Amino acid sequence: MERFVEEARDLRETIEFEPKSSEDFVRNADVVDRINARFDALETELQAIENVYGIMAEIPVPVSSDDRASLKALKATMHTLGQKIGERIRAQRQVLPLFKEQLEREIRQLKEVIREALKDVRNPGLLEAEASIEEIKPVLKKMEALLGEAREKAERYRGYEEEYFSDIGAPTAYPELDSAERTLEALEMLWQGCVERWDRLYDEWSAANFDALDVAGECRYCRVTGLKKKAKLPLATHTHANKNHQSQQRNHVKKNAKIRTLWNLFHFR
Repeated sequence: MERFVEEARDLRETIEFEPKSSEDFVRNADVVDRINARFDALETELQAIENVYGIMAEIPVPVSSDDRASLKALKATMHTLGQKIGERIRAQRQVLPLFKEQLEREIRQLKEVIREALKDVRNPGLLEAEASIEEIKPVLKKMEALLGEAREKAERYRGYEEEYFSDIGAPTAYPELDSAERTLEALEMLWQGCVERWDRLYDEWSAANFDALDVAGECRYCRVTGLKKKAKLPLATHTHANKNHQSQQRNHVKKNAKIRTLWNLFHFR
């Protein structure tokens, strides 16, 4: 009997459960079939218990007043459950409009999250030439997780629309999510590819003979001092005795090459 009481209590909780999210609505789409099947199983079990009591009465085997009261309580429980199932079946006919309303609410909330994420990935601070990769990497990782979760929700909502509301038109599009993902991909390519590679190359160049490097352009020291390129030779082939100028050349090359890389990748924005 204890198992029967526990199963009846669990069935009542299932019947009375009110969906609060689109996932809840989907999980409970077949709730009427499930609760009917469980109710039928309990009815069969209750009938078996009654048969046992009937056999005990025929033998006869004494049945305590507590056992008789328990059987009466089980019958009352089943009667109540039957009524609640009828109410749930009637309410289930109105569940689709409620589901649609909840889904639209969640889609609006998701789009707001996506708009904020798009602003974040377009933050000019992520393209600062003075920023370090150690500062940027955690930010990109956080954005990647956020956009990944947004994409998962977007695809789930689109699936709900296709399955339950195909008559209202095409599933919702998320162009801002697409844009945010493309921008994040470019940022990751920049910082984890170009910048890391550039830093490695710069470290190698710093350890090499700087005068042998082929660096096109004119550095600030050359403009200030009036030094000019030699004909058909890159600036780095100049011989400057001043060691401070060599340091200035290195800084000029590193900073401006990084800026050019950033610009080339993001000028479309």
